[in-house]
Amino acid sequence: MSLMTLITISFRNLFRQRRRNILLGVAMAFGVMVMTISFSFSRGLSDNLLNKIIRYVAGHVKISFVEQGRYMLPIIRDRAHVEQIISQNIIGVRHVDEVITAFGRVLGNGKADVAMVVGISLEAGKEETKEFLDFFSIKEGRFEDLITPKVTNPIAICEQKAKDLHVRLGEQIRIRVSNVNGQTQTAIMTVAVIMKSQNMFMDFAMFTPMSDLKRIMGYQPYETGALQLTLDHPQTASKKADQLHRLLASEPAYIEGQIHSADVIVVPIQSGASMNRWVSISPGFDSDKVKGAVLGAELATKLKLKAGGKLIVSYQPKFESQLVQWELPIEQIVTPSLLAPNMILLKKEDFFAFYNYHLPQNDAPLKVSHDVLSTIQSKWILLKRSQTTTEATKRMQEIARNRSRQPVVDVASMYETASMVIKMESVLNGVTLLVSAILFFIIMIGVLNALRMTIIERTREIGTLRAIGMRKSMIRWVFMLEVLGLTFLSWCVGTLTAFIVMIGLSLIPFAPDNPLNMLMVHHHLYFLPSVLICLKTLGLILLFALATVILPARKASNLRPADALRHYN
Repeated sequence: MSLMTLITISFRNLFRQRRRNILLGVAMAFGVMVMTISFSFSRGLSDNLLNKIIRYVAGHVKISFVEQGRYMLPIIRDRAHVEQIISQNIIGVRHVDEVITAFGRVLGNGKADVAMVVGISLEAGKEETKEFLDFFSIKEGRFEDLITPKVTNPIAICEQKAKDLHVRLGEQIRIRVSNVNGQTQTAIMTVAVIMKSQNMFMDFAMFTPMSDLKRIMGYQPYETGALQLTLDHPQTASKKADQLHRLLASEPAYIEGQIHSADVIVVPIQSGASMNRWVSISPGFDSDKVKGAVLGAELATKLKLKAGGKLIVSYQPKFESQLVQWELPIEQIVTPSLLAPNMILLKKEDFFAFYNYHLPQNDAPLKVSHDVLSTIQSKWILLKRSQTTTEATKRMQEIARNRSRQPVVDVASMYETASMVIKMESVLNGVTLLVSAILFFIIMIGVLNALRMTIIERTREIGTLRAIGMRKSMIRWVFMLEVLGLTFLSWCVGTLTAFIVMIGLSLIPFAPDNPLNMLMVHHHLYFLPSVLICLKTLGLILLFALATVILPARKASNLRPADALRHYN
């Protein structure tokens, strides 16, 4: 008997028992609908958290350089250098964003409040601009006023914040912040746009062009606050952060310059116990009491310098056209010493207080003996990678307590900085999938019972088919094809119904103050169906269907024709 004949018999049976098969099909279609909606909501939740909320709040991967414990005011002195490391070595980076944020006091019309001012790089038609606008709907003003020089210090604020400050479109507000140099800075900003936020986390923030905020905060054009990496595959964030951490291993810091046409090298040293090797070799040298430059006797004789005097080092900075003149008091002249003939030692705090603001042009590794190299401070301190949010929080506290001028570098992925959000996403996904799986399992138990009843009612039919020569395997295939056909039709109906329901649910607006808004987009439920989800539900329902039909089909095929023909319902 051919396969087409078996299919014909199976579909004839489907349409012959319409009432029962319609009920079974509706049950399976309902299960497919529930699974499709659940998977789509779960995928939408992950997309919203990973690619929108976490991406803008913490970034997939974030690099921070902190000086003097000012964790909330990071500063990368050489932005191009770090960006070059990323572009040349890290694959799968969609784009790298500057992150500059200011926390301060905002004064409106008789009302004051605390706010966070965020710098944004907006250009008409840019992908990041479109993504930014997805978080907001402009209620008053024009987006163009934020990216054109027509308005002085334009700023965009949320509708609720405008009410709190009693300001309207076109009016001015005053902000007071602490800049990267630790100074209090004030600025007058013009309300260019009033927005209606689509996310509860954005109500607290104000947005202004990155160039304006950098000027207010004291950043130079070649500097930035922190860098956030947006990845093509957010799930690889931890591996990318580990790779970037290895690439940011720092080399010893030094300045190559001249004193009276003589080439010299100024290096930072760590005072205290780590300098005992210097003390043992250079009698009279006390690293704890160093307050100026320390140089060897050979260099001092050559330049006619004495302890208690002063020296001036000239060198070419990396970002300035004119030579820098650095005047240093001479603390001690040591002999004998580990110093190279042209080397000058400086306490690290004094060194980085000048070095950070006038980075030298020299980038080549310093070539000195290993004993000397081990005592010279690196350009920055690279912190170990945190594994959890708790570790990251402790690391943040350590950075805040470290008042050193030597930069401290932290590389973190979203799995450390936002692990609580990611765990919440995992829990919500797990609950959603578990509920849909239980519901679907219950539905398939009903399908199994219905199939058993069908076989009992069709026992004499099975006997007739066996009597006219149909083999056991053909009997099994008749029932299996019948169930598979019913399953496929149910999947089609269930998938179509799921899309209709998702469209309907996504049209229902929720109140702006709803605490679940963080899981929504534009105050609406967010579903993200895909072809893969549809194929996944088809595969699952076919698997369940085969699992439920295979035993009843085998039982039916094993009936003896004579026993089946004598069966009475």
